[in-house]
Amino acid sequence: MKKLTAILTILSIMFITACSYKLDESSIPSESQDAIDYMQLLIDDDIEKFRSNFNSELFSIVTEEDLHRVTAFIPGGEVLSTKVISWNIRTVNSVWHGNFVLEYQFTSGWAVAQVSLGRIGDNTVLNAFSFTPTKASQEELNSFLAVTPTLDRILIVVLTFASLIFMVITCYSVYKTPMPVKKWKWYLLSFLGFGAVTMNWTTGVINFQLLTVQLVGFGAGTGTQYAPWMFKFTVPVSAMIFWMRRKKYIEQAKAYTTKQSTEEQSAD
Repeated sequence: MKKLTAILTILSIMFITACSYKLDESSIPSESQDAIDYMQLLIDDDIEKFRSNFNSELFSIVTEEDLHRVTAFIPGGEVLSTKVISWNIRTVNSVWHGNFVLEYQFTSGWAVAQVSLGRIGDNTVLNAFSFTPTKASQEELNSFLAVTPTLDRILIVVLTFASLIFMVITCYSVYKTPMPVKKWKWYLLSFLGFGAVTMNWTTGVINFQLLTVQLVGFGAGTGTQYAPWMFKFTVPVSAMIFWMRRKKYIEQAKAYTTKQSTEEQSAD
């Protein structure tokens, strides 16, 4: 019983903590300021200085005329706020790369900038960038209630929670079922699934992974308040196998009990 309780407690904590997470602004890397400063040059229409921060490849491809066309998509008015809503920093073969997503609120609208930075010596350079106007803030656009539920979205949500409930019920049934084998293996196998289905709640895009094995392969949550809700479930094949074998296990346990009782009576 203690093993079962421990497993269910761990799973509950994992599921609850994965549901939602507010971005901790103190964790934003200092390198993001370079991305903010560079994009501010574009917003200020300081094209020449903005372009001077390009790496050599980007400098040879993107002209000042191209940048003037980009500035036409920038919402008008004053910048009311600038937020770093996502980042990914990595070092590969001693080469530093940083990708940042910035959200801007202007007096006349919203926009999202994606900025890719690199380093050449002590200098930080722009490897790539994009600037996209949006209808509202990412927090609002990716809010769970901002999306009109469709049949396929509802189906994935139902299957996500159904797979979780089925696995938990199976795990509890393993505890209650007399079995001739050690139960701890089935406690774990109750949560083992094959394949994975993941859905982005905001966009409705559904991805399938067929050749994968998932332990505790279910979840519902969002990385931060700016990210879309994601739903994921796996096909609980191992749990299904248990239910197919359950009757046999009960019969074997009864036969073993009867055999022991008979042997004890014979000994008497």
